[in-house]
Order: sequence, then structure tokens, then C-alpha cells
Amino acid sequence: MKKLVWIAAAFITLSAAAVNDNPVVNAKVQETFKMVFANAENVTWSSAKDNNEASFSMNNVKVRAVIDNDGRLVRTIRYYGEEHLPAVIRYSVKKRFRNQSISNVSELSANDEVTYYVSLKDEQHLINVVVSSNGQVLTSKKYKRGDL
Repeated sequence: MKKLVWIAAAFITLSAAAVNDNPVVNAKVQETFKMVFANAENVTWSSAKDNNEASFSMNNVKVRAVIDNDGRLVRTIRYYGEEHLPAVIRYSVKKRFRNQSISNVSELSANDEVTYYVSLKDEQHLINVVVSSNGQVLTSKKYKRGDL
């Protein structure tokens, strides 16, 4: 009977650890995170074998940051509206797509490069645009809106 109780206790303990929404991250990861994202709010962590991902808000922008176990920042993705888009990117997109409004932006920073994924819409269409950090439109795809 004691053996059964110990097995049940071990099972419950392991199950609770497996569903931990905020896993413990190592000191190198924490140091990098605090150095780069000191003003982060509502931080939640998830971990995989080699990487740790933090989801949080900073200056009213939603952010996901991936930091490897050695404390190196791998990439960040920021989600925001037109008001946070750099002027050169906003100018490039608005010049090329004059009659569409910017609905949202996903900004990917990885490997010393920043790429902007911009969604625009008008009364009938949704347009997804990929823009380089110098404002060059790399690709664009136009779709008929399905929410009408």
C-alpha cells in the first residue's frame, strides 16, 4: 500500500512539473532577458531542448523573444500597429499601396536583420507585404477579403 501511495505521489509531482506554464530558465537566459527587456510586463516562459521563449508586453507592444540556453538572443518578433512602424517602412508601404490601410505589423529580428510583415486592407482586399529594413518591398500577395 505504501508503494502505491509513493507511486501516486511521484506521478502527481511529475504531472504538475510537466504542465508548468512558467518553467525555470537558467541564469544566462535570465541575465540576457533582463539586460535587453528590462521593462517587460506580463512575462510567460516556455522551454524546449535548446531554446527558451518569453512572451510579454513592452511599451504596449506584444513581443516574443527566443533565447538559447547559452544566453544568446536568437530572435524577436514584435506585433504592433502602424503607429510603431519606422517612418521609412511606413513611407515605402503607403507610397506603393496608397488606397489600403495598415491593419497590423509583425517585425522579425534575427541574424542581424529585421524584416517587416505588414497586413493592409481596403474595402475588398487583404494584402500581405514583406518589407526589408531599408524599405524595399520584397513580396506582396493580394487576397479577396473573406470577412465581408
